[in-house]
Amino acid sequence: MPEPAPLRLLSLAAGGKPTVGIEVGGVVLDGGRLLREVLGAEVASLSDVVVGGLCDDAPMAEVAAAARGKKAAKWHLTGPVLLLPPVEATAKVIACGRNYPAHASERKKPLPKELVFFQKPGSAITAAESDIVIPSWYDGQVDHEAELGLVIGKRATDLRPETALACVAGYTVVNDVTARTLQDADIKRGWPWFRGKGLDTFCPIGPGIVPRREIPDPQALRVTCRVNGKVRQDGATAEMNFKIPQLLAEITRAVTLFPGDVVSTGTPGGVGPIKPGDIVECEVSPGVGVLRNRVVVARG
Repeated sequence: MPEPAPLRLLSLAAGGKPTVGIEVGGVVLDGGRLLREVLGAEVASLSDVVVGGLCDDAPMAEVAAAARGKKAAKWHLTGPVLLLPPVEATAKVIACGRNYPAHASERKKPLPKELVFFQKPGSAITAAESDIVIPSWYDGQVDHEAELGLVIGKRATDLRPETALACVAGYTVVNDVTARTLQDADIKRGWPWFRGKGLDTFCPIGPGIVPRREIPDPQALRVTCRVNGKVRQDGATAEMNFKIPQLLAEITRAVTLFPGDVVSTGTPGGVGPIKPGDIVECEVSPGVGVLRNRVVVARG
């Protein structure tokens, strides 16, 4: 018997107000009502779910059973909704550089002996189905970078690899969009990567969060990217140079992670340019989701 499709938590706007959606098998349920009736939890947003520890295995087991149960139809969400980013703009996004051998090779860089990581600003975060907006002043190359994202559920400092996964609330998809010409110019100057990685809308995240219990082994996933339907990237999380427990331990030696923060775990080989009019689909499978965005140029 096949495994059920993973449950996905969505951040939605309905009637101009944020709400929580719970997606199971393509059907979206009213997560606010379900969480109130099943767990007695009052939540106004997906951030409340993450920060409140409701992504932990025990409460999520109850939520999953209800969402997949015979009475789930009573929670069906009706009416128009808008998909929002699954994390707040106040979140830290810590991204890992050159964590896949094939990407290090295509960038003509050595595979690092220590984890390379950097931060993308909250202003770069945008939702699935929203636009990646290239600034009107920028005429250089922009690249896609499909990645598995970890959404943090517990404050994490100086973690040990053997227990590090306990801080993860769930998994998502990240596109570490990069203004490559700008990044390369700054690297030649000896400057940080921040500008090339941090432009507004250059960090699509989504479509939602799949709770940790729904993904038995995050090192057994595939990371792909399609541009206008053509496969550009296709790699396996097993190929990571620094596996997830180790990279969490390395990051938290230096930086405290808080609930709602995101760790983007690096991109496989096949990174390439995107241009206005392109439709970019980053996917982590099975079950984490497809992050779809259109590329546009800002009006000057």
